[in-house]
Amino acid sequence: MDRKEERSNEHTFMSREHGQERGAFYEHTFMSKKHGQERGAFYEHTFMSKKHGQERGNMRIMGLDYGSKTVGVAVSDLLGITAQGVETITREEENKLRRTCARIEELIQDYEIETIVLGYPKNMNNTAGDRAKKTEEFKDMLERRTGLPVVLWDERLTTAASERILMESGVRRENRKAVIDKVAAGLILQGYLDSLKRETGNEQ
Repeated sequence: MDRKEERSNEHTFMSREHGQERGAFYEHTFMSKKHGQERGAFYEHTFMSKKHGQERGNMRIMGLDYGSKTVGVAVSDLLGITAQGVETITREEENKLRRTCARIEELIQDYEIETIVLGYPKNMNNTAGDRAKKTEEFKDMLERRTGLPVVLWDERLTTAASERILMESGVRRENRKAVIDKVAAGLILQGYLDSLKRETGNEQ
């Protein structure tokens, strides 16, 4: 074999070798881009998940103290740590709840509520009396009208605790009736929020 043929074969071999290297390079580049896209998609998914998690975290919880002629309303802060009384909704007759429900729906929109906590007036011996059964009916009504989950929360001793808070705050007896229900709603909601903190291990 002469020198020209030897150089030609060597060139062909080197070209093939370099072609394989280029092929490996292109394959590496393609895989890098592909993995980069996958990583980008992963980071985008993670970012969106965190974003949506933050949005969910900005939803508030509502507490309700359901009485025969009134409904006390409280809402949580955005972090779900503290409860604040908002207002007391009144009605002329016990079973006429259309305007009461309409007002609750307005407050749900205003405060961007995601869950409702409804005080459950069980008897001291842990049985459910007439008032508790009416509360269960109100719970069903709220769930149908709002589409939100409604949690029943034991409210025993809440009224007494509300009276004590108002007395210690210096609220005159004749003025307590106007605010006691929303104070009770705040205590109901605060009890629920505290239970969530204990469950998640975030209680300070």
